[in-house]
Amino acid sequence: MRQRPRHVAVAVVADVRTDVYWGAPGPGAWADFQFDRPFRLVGMLVHIGPSTKPDAFATQARPTKLDIIVTSANGRTRTVHADLADQPAQEQINIGASDVTRVRIVIRSATGLTEGKHIATSLIEFFKRA
Repeated sequence: MRQRPRHVAVAVVADVRTDVYWGAPGPGAWADFQFDRPFRLVGMLVHIGPSTKPDAFATQARPTKLDIIVTSANGRTRTVHADLADQPAQEQINIGASDVTRVRIVIRSATGLTEGKHIATSLIEFFKRA
């Protein structure tokens, strides 16, 4: 897992705040999310940037392409490619995978990545079938 100190990946799923974010150093950075019990992963919501407030949104880089690698209980993997709009709004990604035990999110590209900035993802929400 690659992340900036004080901006750890677990923060993006441990709370529902959009002013705390995962700060990835660059493309290729990834975060793993392990689940205790297999479940049906319907989809995800992703909020990019360090904040949903328009004046703070562009203060860090934002991911534009993600690979979402879904691992099922039998060890099989499936990769979902997601293109993200560069805007301070949630983006829905449909997954539709059964018996999920792990999800790895890999940042493939970003916008606004310049000297002194990192790639900010403020919230990732996983949705399962109830």
